[in-house]
Amino acid sequence: MHHPVSDATTTSSELSSHIPDMVQPAEHMEQDQEDPMTTMANTLAQLQAQLAALQVRMAQPTNVIRMSEEQFGDFLDNVENCRQHQFTPGINPVLMARTRAQVQYTDYSPPPGTHDIKGLKTPECYSGAQLDARPFMQCLDAFYAKKPVTYCLARNRILSACDLITKPLAETWALTISDAVMNNKDNVYYTDNWGQFKDKFIALFGIPNEKAHAR
Repeated sequence: MHHPVSDATTTSSELSSHIPDMVQPAEHMEQDQEDPMTTMANTLAQLQAQLAALQVRMAQPTNVIRMSEEQFGDFLDNVENCRQHQFTPGINPVLMARTRAQVQYTDYSPPPGTHDIKGLKTPECYSGAQLDARPFMQCLDAFYAKKPVTYCLARNRILSACDLITKPLAETWALTISDAVMNNKDNVYYTDNWGQFKDKFIALFGIPNEKAHAR
């Protein structure tokens, strides 16, 4: 007796249709994964595009701000004004000890925007003659007026003047004054007032009874 073959036989296509998805051939899974070479190529293309865009931006003209000579001069003036505005003469320890108060060094700061005149020749030293005492101080006044920033402090003017007093007797006095001012020594020679220094110098080394001599 023969059994029908058709009931027991299955085609390969029918068999494959019953295989679960999880055991399907490997080529179906690889289709869902991106090729590493493709990823690298895409990244390189993006970098090249960014580089090209940057080169275009760099090639474009930029707005350059240029100052004229007058504007640049104004700029320097403003910088100097700021520097002068921030300047403080400092506390004078000698006068603070005498008055028991916060006393600053005497300051003759010029108005904002004022500058020293450059290239000036330093005044000649005091000759030692009585007739030259007052003219010597007047010459110093004119020199300091042309350098108001450098000599804005009275102590700077006094120390500078003492350096130019080199004749006997007057030199000894100037060295004593300079030592007291430089080292803030509280003694009778110390002064922080340019006017008082000038008056004292003229009284000691100028013409005695100057008004009567002038007649």
